[in-house]
Amino acid sequence: MRTRAMEAIEIAKKAGIPVSLDAADPFVIGAVHDVMKSLIAEHVDVLFLNASEAEALCGCPAEEAATQLGKEIDTVVVKLGSQGSIAVHHGEQYRAGIHKVEAQDTTGAGDAYASGFLYGLLKGWSPDRAADLGSRVASLAVAQLGAVVRSRDVLSQAIAQSR
Repeated sequence: MRTRAMEAIEIAKKAGIPVSLDAADPFVIGAVHDVMKSLIAEHVDVLFLNASEAEALCGCPAEEAATQLGKEIDTVVVKLGSQGSIAVHHGEQYRAGIHKVEAQDTTGAGDAYASGFLYGLLKGWSPDRAADLGSRVASLAVAQLGAVVRSRDVLSQAIAQSR
C-alpha cells in the first residue's frame, strides 16, 4: 500500500529535493523500529533525532548512533538539548553549542532547530554554520511562549549572526 508520505517522498526525489525526517519519539521508533530503519536507509537524506531517539534507533549512545547513521545517509543531526548538537554530514562530524537563554517554553525547540539547520543546509552553508543557525533559532523559540518565532527581523538577525 502506497501512503501519502511515500508519494511525497517520491515527488521530492524526482524534483531533486532532499527528504528530511524528524524521528518523532523513542516510543514510535520502538513500535516501528524495522520500518523506520528501512525508511531512513532507503529514502531519507537528512535525519533529525534527539539523544533518546538515536539510542532507541541504534541501540547505542547518541554520539555513536550519529556516526553509525552518518555512514548510511547524507546528514544526521542528533540534538542534545543543553549540550548542543552533533551533525554528521557526508561522514564528517561537527559539533554545535547552544545560545544560552532563559527558557520560557521548550515546545517546538527541536522543530525550530531543524528549520534553522535546513535553511542553512539548503543555502549551501557548511554543516557547522547550519547547526549554529539551528541552535540560534531553537534558543529564540524557547525564550518565548509558543513554538513559533514570528518576527522576521529577529530571524534575519539570527541568520546574519550565524558563523
